Amino acid sequence: MRSKMKSFTSVLLVFVLISGTHGLHKDNRVSAAEKYITVEQFAELIVDELDITTTTTTNSENSGYVNALLDKGIIKEGDFTSYNKNITRGDALVVLNRADEYLYGNKLDEKLIQTVIDKRISDISKVKEEKRVDVAKAYIKGYMKGYSNGAYCTDRKLKVTSKITKAGAENIVKMLNDKKLRAKISPDGQLIRTTNLPKNYKLFPYILASYPNKYYEWKLKCENPKLYGTDYEEIKLVHLVDYASPAEIDKLKIEQYDDFKKIKEENIDMWVEKARKHLELVFNADYRTISDGWVEELMSTSHVYKDYYEKFVREKVDKYYNDMKKNKTIVEADTIAVDGSTLYSLHGKFYLRAYVKYRVVSSNVSLNPDTDTMITEYPHNKIVYSPGFVDLRGTKRGKWTEGYFDIHLSENGSSIGNLGIIGGLYYKGQVLD
Repeated sequence: MRSKMKSFTSVLLVFVLISGTHGLHKDNRVSAAEKYITVEQFAELIVDELDITTTTTTNSENSGYVNALLDKGIIKEGDFTSYNKNITRGDALVVLNRADEYLYGNKLDEKLIQTVIDKRISDISKVKEEKRVDVAKAYIKGYMKGYSNGAYCTDRKLKVTSKITKAGAENIVKMLNDKKLRAKISPDGQLIRTTNLPKNYKLFPYILASYPNKYYEWKLKCENPKLYGTDYEEIKLVHLVDYASPAEIDKLKIEQYDDFKKIKEENIDMWVEKARKHLELVFNADYRTISDGWVEELMSTSHVYKDYYEKFVREKVDKYYNDMKKNKTIVEADTIAVDGSTLYSLHGKFYLRAYVKYRVVSSNVSLNPDTDTMITEYPHNKIVYSPGFVDLRGTKRGKWTEGYFDIHLSENGSSIGNLGIIGGLYYKGQVLD
């Protein structure tokens, strides 16, 4: 009898376990279904947030919420094949931007919108072309941060084709009326970081999310600057005239720049691109493939290109060209990053901060000469071109090195704001094991 009871109890226990497991799977399926939100449910959130009056039409297949947004142009005919399907992150941004424009109007700069489409959203090609502007606008307005593509990347992945969660949808819809909840975006469409800031964050107008603190914390030449005369007496420097940090650069008061803020806004993209192009050329030089075309491209980044003084810079470029071939130099870059928010001024000169991950693959030039040799012979100028002094000590042949550089910019005098590379890659590097 005891044996039969034990057997019965075992069967009952197995039945209960199986039943419980079955119920658990069923609950999981229900919670997964409730995790996401349909187009119609998203429309309801928008209507409630905007306090739009809904009307129910007996002849319509759509809900009052969808019809209300169709009437306002927030949803358009053909946007969706079904309002009962889960809405994607990309489509949520489309609807959200139109709701934003319903509230505040369309005030964004067309150039910025195009920059974001071209450079800032890595998966925007997965969005239908007619919806890309709305997605870009919603990103600029800070409705969705997206996901990092890595340190020093200037674009982010929004996962536009993934379904948005109900909790995520509720959060971004609240941003319509509460702008404090939104992310902050830089003037050129990059995500700004507001937490875990570098120690010297006040020196910069903003801190980019993808740029680590060490990019900013390497001391700027304009921090506590000093200048000495011929008798070694200290010359008093005037703030915003003799020097200005990146955060203050718009207030610069130099005679030849009547309105530096306006000049910077009109030209900063060109200055940054010229600096980036310059670095891409000098850190990607191979004696086996280098050509006259490389020389001309490098010259085009110079402050004296097509100017009377071009011949003097060209002599230096030609010397490097011959030296690097003779020394069988190969240098290559993995990552190059320059951002306009680091522009600062010192003694009438301008500087931009740059990050370069590079390695010297081959060269007969010593990477660690003694100090006297460095000062008298400039050996590292035979590895990496610069019209000024280059110091690569600490670099190991074949090893990747992270380097921070302040690039000295100057203008050629042909027009205000026509800055180019003139001298010195002021350097600090760290060899990666």
